[in-house]
Amino acid sequence: MKLEWLQTFATAAAHESFRQAAEILFISQPAVTIHIKNLEKQLGFNLFTTQGRRVLLSEEGRRFLPHAQAVLKSYHSGLKDMEQWRQGKTRTLTIVISPLLAASVLPRIIRIFTKAHPHIDVVIDVQESVFIERRLHDGSADIGLSLLPASGSNIHQKLLHQEPVLLVAPHDGGDAETMPPLDATTVLTENVVFTYNHPGYWDSLLQMLHTRFPRLQTMTVSQSHVTKRFIEEGLGVSFLPRSAVRRELMEGRVLHVNVPEFDLPQASTYLLYKYTSEEVFQFLSYV
Repeated sequence: MKLEWLQTFATAAAHESFRQAAEILFISQPAVTIHIKNLEKQLGFNLFTTQGRRVLLSEEGRRFLPHAQAVLKSYHSGLKDMEQWRQGKTRTLTIVISPLLAASVLPRIIRIFTKAHPHIDVVIDVQESVFIERRLHDGSADIGLSLLPASGSNIHQKLLHQEPVLLVAPHDGGDAETMPPLDATTVLTENVVFTYNHPGYWDSLLQMLHTRFPRLQTMTVSQSHVTKRFIEEGLGVSFLPRSAVRRELMEGRVLHVNVPEFDLPQASTYLLYKYTSEEVFQFLSYV
């Protein structure tokens, strides 16, 4: 039994099309048919049935598919392991991280850490902060970089960083040196406020805002990068961590509005882990 037959079968099964399988695998459609027929001959049963111009998995094909996929997964996993070994990578560290941190602080962390530890193969899993602890519990990640603290007692945590939250508004086209600063009350009463783009501070912040501005207009936008784009387009304003808008502020795409009326919250970053391994210890020491 050849691996290429299994790959052809798995691809054809996924798309229920010999034509699409041929396009994906860069082989001819007759070659796909030959691979399937050879595999069926060796197995002793048909893998597909036809329905008009479509091909569908037979009952035997549905039962055999997970076994074929397992063989292919094991083969590719072995190739990856040997390639990592050839490159000198003998350890793996899986980091699960929130999208906001992945887009702001992660590149610098990874660049320095991988340079200092070339033998460690770093795998990045981007997840919303509410799902990070689950990844650590089920063992699919070693380290979590989250915007939320741990809720379980068996998860270790370290508060890595706190930074100010800024009120960010669209650029008004004026000259920063000659135009008067934007008034926070005017900005908040005349614009929609995009909320819940960060999981750590919006409940308390909204309570404070509604007390001061009872008619505050809000819109939930769950992703920070979408929030920033909306602000740049002049659709509204929001409160975001300084690191999330550092580049946009430097490039003049958005404006920071001072809010002297009340104290804004801090945005926190937490490092979470469940088990201590050599790779986890090295990452903790680095951070």
